[in-house]
Amino acid sequence: MEYPVITRRAATVPLEIAHRGVDGVLHGHSLTAEVWTAAAVDLDDWRRAVTAVAAEIEGMLEETIRARTFEDVAEIFLDRLPKSDRVIIRLPTRGHAVEAVRE
Repeated sequence: MEYPVITRRAATVPLEIAHRGVDGVLHGHSLTAEVWTAAAVDLDDWRRAVTAVAAEIEGMLEETIRARTFEDVAEIFLDRLPKSDRVIIRLPTRGHAVEAVRE
């Protein structure tokens, strides 16, 4: 190949987060967290690390984990996984996604 290639790896995990709507009613969202790294990591180890972070916040109120937005949830993964460089949080039921990138 005549151009540089950067290989990146990702682990994707399901995530359930609850919060109170503007009407004060508690409801939840089924999200997918896709966490990327450019580091040379074993994919099984990477998935375990991503799954561990997801398990820490699974089912918690957004207010409890100090995440008011899906962007905040993405930043939790970036903060807790130093080898991560990109996180995409997807809300498949609405076709929404947010991305946070480490610069």
